[in-house]
Amino acid sequence: MQAKKVILHTILLGVGGSIYTSHTLNHLEELGLDVQKAHKTALKLHAHSVLYAHELTTTKHTLEKSSCSQGLSLEQGAACHPPDPH
Repeated sequence: MQAKKVILHTILLGVGGSIYTSHTLNHLEELGLDVQKAHKTALKLHAHSVLYAHELTTTKHTLEKSSCSQGLSLEQGAACHPPDPH
């Protein structure tokens, strides 16, 4: 059996609604989408990523608020939001 060739297409979703032509649209076109479908797909991927990022952030804040208000896993005197290690 012969090994198959795999090509990785990196899709960048952009910031603030921008779509990177060289890193998104061109790759979608290489996958067989025409220009209009590539643009529409990029817009849908961007919208999906924004909604999912919002959901993750909301869940994180809810969990942090819940654990801080209940005093879970915090030593006496510990802050709910420890300093950023970076």
